[in-house]
Parts: sequence; C-alpha cells; structure tokens
Amino acid sequence: MGPLMPGERTGTGRASLGIPEPLDIVGVPVVPFETYDQALQCIEGTLARRQKSFWVAINPQKCHRAWHEKELLDVLNKADVGICDGVGVSIASRMLNTRGIKRITGCDLFFRLAALAAQKGWRVFML
Repeated sequence: MGPLMPGERTGTGRASLGIPEPLDIVGVPVVPFETYDQALQCIEGTLARRQKSFWVAINPQKCHRAWHEKELLDVLNKADVGICDGVGVSIASRMLNTRGIKRITGCDLFFRLAALAAQKGWRVFML
C-alpha cells in the first residue's frame, strides 16, 4: 500500500474541496496552491463540512530529515495537505517537476487563518 493522499484519511475527495493534486518533492507530497486565498478556501470548505484535516508545512529541512527518518516521512505522507513552506521546496519542484510551487508559509497562513476565524466567528484552539 502506498502513502495516503490528501482526503483519504477523512474520506473526502481532494477535488471536492478544491485542493490541487500534490506534486512529489523527493518522496513528500506538496500541494501547489497558487495563493493564500486558495488555501484558505480549502480550509473553509473543510470546516463547512465539519471534517478534520491535518496540514503540514514542508521545507527543505523536513524533506532532508524525512530521507533519514522513516517515521517523519510517514507523518508527512499521511498529512491531508503539505504546503510549500520553503523556497528550496519551490526550487526543487521546478527542477523535479518542471514547475515551481508558490510559497504558502505555515506562519503566514496561520495569521491569515486567524484573521478569517475572527471575521467568521470561529473558535481557535492551539495545542
């Protein structure tokens, strides 16, 4: 059995949430969002369906560590969405997939999500 793809853990389809197909970056799936708004729309769709979703920020250090730590690679492959958190991941995508991935950093996405949550009246829980 191969790695789980986004939506498989939750029983939802990636396409139904507007989540683009991930690109393989040295064995780690990274979703090529075009904008922060596109990523936020996918999060909003997940919340509207009252579904759980596990997103991870992928940077070059995580990719490098995943080569040496099978447990980390398993976690990254089981995530519903991996976002491009580092310019090195974007460059690697350009070299490996002939197309770059725009950076959607975890920190910036979190702040934008917090602002959207305040606007929508969503409760935020941090662990």
